[in-house]
Parts: sequence; C-alpha cells; structure tokens
Amino acid sequence: MKILKTAFLVTVFLFSVSCHGNKTSVKTEPCASTNNDKVAQNKEVYDFIQIERRGGGDKLFNLYPTGNKDTLKAEIFRYNFKSIDETRFIVNNADRDSAFSVYYAILENKRAILADSVSKDQSLTGTWVHYYAVKDTTRTEITNKEVKDILIQFEWMLKDAFSE
Repeated sequence: MKILKTAFLVTVFLFSVSCHGNKTSVKTEPCASTNNDKVAQNKEVYDFIQIERRGGGDKLFNLYPTGNKDTLKAEIFRYNFKSIDETRFIVNNADRDSAFSVYYAILENKRAILADSVSKDQSLTGTWVHYYAVKDTTRTEITNKEVKDILIQFEWMLKDAFSE
C-alpha cells in the first residue's frame, strides 16, 4: 500500500511539474485546464514573433514592431540555407491587413496562440515550420492552426521583400 501511495504522489508531482513548469527557452505546450479560453491560459505580452522553417524554403527570422503599426522590422538570420544578417521592412497594405492585425493581437495577448491539442508530425522528410511568440528570451510555440495559417503570409511578404 505504501508503494502504491508513493507511486501516486510521484505521478501527481510529475504531472504538476509538466503543466506548470513548462516554460522553457525552446517550447511551451498547453496544459489541461478547466478554462476553455486559451488567451486566459497564457497571460504573456510578447516582444516579437520568430518564424523558423526547416527543409524546403529554409529560413529563420524575427518580426519586430516599429513605431509605425503599418511597418514591421524583419531581422533575417537564415534564408535559403544560407546564414545571413539582414534587416528588411515589411509594410502593410490592404492585402496584408489581416496578417498585421493577428501579429499585433498576438503581441498584446488578444489572440489565442495555444491549440487544444498538438499533433506531432512524425514524417522524416519535407519541411517543418514553427512560429514562436517571444518574451525576453523565452519562446512560446504558437500551436493554434488558424493563427499559423495567417502567420505564413509573413514568409511570403519576406520573399517579396527580397525580390524588390
């Protein structure tokens, strides 16, 4: 009976640590909650968004707000499998308005970024993209599919900035 009780306490402790101590410099995953409002789950206000694509279309860049809500600063560290150190500016227009709105909603924590569940892609080939909301040096992975589907537009905008 004592062994069973000890095993139960260890299990409860590990579950507690995994749900409440999950903020790392790499990734934050949602934990079980009775509150369905995922924005309330995560109360951070973020500094910038980081986008990393590996495989086809390889790139790594950060998107920072500027003093102008219609302009974002992109600091690019990797593009097409090459390490670079460049800065480009992405300017809003009517076609980009929804992406800019979602960007600022994420930074201000007015848009849910955590999904109810996260599926792990087990494939060995192809391309992988990760979106992170960053506060100081802590990255929180954006797992909300609707948000990710909008954030992909910034990759296209960056491609346009390189072709100008």
